[in-house]
Formats: sequence, C-alpha cells, structure tokens
Amino acid sequence: GKNDKIILFVGKLHYLKGSDTLLEIIKKNPDKKFILVGSVLDESFQEFNLENVIHIPEAIGKKLVDYYNSADLFLSLSRTEGNSFVPREAMACGTPAMVSDIESMRLYKPAIKVSRNIKDIQREIDNFFKLNRKKIQKLSKDSREFVVKEYSYKSLEKNFQRYFLKIN
Repeated sequence: GKNDKIILFVGKLHYLKGSDTLLEIIKKNPDKKFILVGSVLDESFQEFNLENVIHIPEAIGKKLVDYYNSADLFLSLSRTEGNSFVPREAMACGTPAMVSDIESMRLYKPAIKVSRNIKDIQREIDNFFKLNRKKIQKLSKDSREFVVKEYSYKSLEKNFQRYFLKIN
C-alpha cells in the first residue's frame, strides 16, 4: 500500500549476514513490511510465517532495481563484509541504507550505522521513520550522490588512471 513502511533486505539469509538479528527486527515491527530478496540458508527463516514479510527468492536487473526503489529503507546487518555491492546498489537508487557498524561499511558515509544490538537497531529504525519527508529526501539524495562520486565507473576510471597509470 501507499502508506506501507517498507524495509528491504537483499542477500543470502545467513548467520554471517545477520539473519538472526533480521528475524528479531521483523518480529518487533509487525507494522512494517519487509521484502527479503535472496536465498534462505538460515533454518530459522524456513520455519517462520510472518504476515509482514514478502520473500522473493531471486531478483536481478530491472526487477531488483524496482525493489530498491519501492523501499523506504534498506537494511544490512552483516557480521562481516567486504566492500559490499548491495548497500551501495540501494544507495545508488536513492534508498537510504542502515548498515552494521563494521569497518567496511563505515566507508559508506551517508549510511546510518548501527551496532549489532537489537535495541540500538530498533531505536534507529524508529528514528528513521520519525524523520520528516525533507530529511528523508536529503538522505536519499546524499546517498545517491555519494555512490556516484565514490563508486561510479567514471570515478573508478579516474582513480585507476591516477594510481596505476600515473595520469593526473
């Protein structure tokens, strides 16, 4: 629905990706819709049946972009991560991201960083949905601009030329 508060997760539902924490957050937020895109590797997710969850086993290309664009908030609660594409993809679509406060995700400046503590995550989700429209639009704009500036093809090409080819 138009007034639904939609939280998106994209990736494997697995312990290292914070699936246990995500499940607790889903249970604590029956008033929000969760779209989970990806395969289920966590057995506790295979046993749940929550009305506020839509599970999409796989989405790529335009279909995945549509999910990013439909979400109010992207959530990534990984325990460990490299330079993950998924939060950056969400941010490139203008979807604000809430990510674990782990070293690799601290690079994503506009993303909302959260500890892995359920109460802290819940507080930040509540705070996000209390933001006025203007603040959310700014966060959306800042997220997209950050990804374009830091990770676009042009940016990567320029850095490659500067660091490896010594072209200023």
